[in-house]
Amino acid sequence: MPYRESWGFLQAYRPWATRLWPDGTGELADISCGDPWYEEPDGKNPGFSLVVVRTERGRQILHEAMKAGYLDLRPAEAWKLRKSQAGLARKKG
Repeated sequence: MPYRESWGFLQAYRPWATRLWPDGTGELADISCGDPWYEEPDGKNPGFSLVVVRTERGRQILHEAMKAGYLDLRPAEAWKLRKSQAGLARKKG
């Protein structure tokens, strides 16, 4: 099933409470992850996520996970985060 088709299908099963959740960006978390919507999915690559670290504890956890080989991360420009989840910023506003 193509990505766009599956996303629309899955939305019908998303609990109502998650549509109202005020912390959709995970701003209260040490580490949060999200879909990088600044780029349209093309179905050719395996995909990737944006990871935001907000605390020193989160940074330590993330670096240990990278060192252990659980994660392969590279720095991203700040505009990618803003463009990726613009809808969540409007929702919170």
